[in-house]
Amino acid sequence: MWAPKRRTDGTRYVFYDNMREVSPGDVIFSFCHSKIAAVGIAISPAYDCIMPEDFPLKGHRWDQHGWRIDVKFIELRNRVCPREHISLLAPLLPPKNSPLQQSGRGNMSYLFSISRQLAEVLGGLIGEEAQMILLGTAAELARNALPTIPKQAPVKEWEDHLQDEIQHDAKLKATEKKALVTARVGQGIFKANVQAIEDSCRITGVRNLNHLIGSHIKPWRHSDNQERLDGENGLLLTPSIDHLFDKGHISFKDTGALLISPIADRESLAKMGVRDENSVIVKPFTHIQQRRLEFHRDAIFLRRAQ
Repeated sequence: MWAPKRRTDGTRYVFYDNMREVSPGDVIFSFCHSKIAAVGIAISPAYDCIMPEDFPLKGHRWDQHGWRIDVKFIELRNRVCPREHISLLAPLLPPKNSPLQQSGRGNMSYLFSISRQLAEVLGGLIGEEAQMILLGTAAELARNALPTIPKQAPVKEWEDHLQDEIQHDAKLKATEKKALVTARVGQGIFKANVQAIEDSCRITGVRNLNHLIGSHIKPWRHSDNQERLDGENGLLLTPSIDHLFDKGHISFKDTGALLISPIADRESLAKMGVRDENSVIVKPFTHIQQRRLEFHRDAIFLRRAQ
């Protein structure tokens, strides 16, 4: 699944923001031509991704930057038409942002949130194909599907393309190209520039530079060449904390306070040293860092839809 981050006029859209709330193991009903045609299992959280090359609406005027979720879909033999069961479903529809009208017709939008009770009723109408997912096997099916889909490959391809553009840019000197490429992995001149602003990992407290990465606040793939080397667009983080920050599982307030995504796996975070929102060394950010953090919270951090 892929959706842009904003409407064409630049405003937020709750049905695109809902992408940020999905966790691995969540069940997704695919509604197509008035019927539920497939049931899917999310095998990744949402992640920052450019529009896939094979996306059906490639070339649409949507912004190319969006959210992607890897999903394992099971096409249904028994395709249920909700309109035929609306008397049963209507009392369970959400009062706001409902996927169905009271007539049973579908509302035209992208990703709706429904209650567990409504999902179970839909599963009952569909039968065994859906019930085996809803009765607790979704997490196991998601784990089994993980090796078959490279979750982060689209992001790597995106960054590889940008790196290739840098290498072929005749306006850049060889030393500039090297600096921009090494900045992608948080090393070189960029890391040295970050050291002028930051002296340790804000979560773990590690100061030894051998164990720290220069982590871009506004990601390398979204930055221009100046921002890719700007020390005020960076933090010094240990690799595991850099991973959490880059994937949007954590972020920071302008004050330096820690933000933890509601979809983050708290057990995994605790093992990486992030027990709760107090697992941070609160230090002020510069004005420019705050501006870049605003971008991170808006475009990378996985938070609840407003």
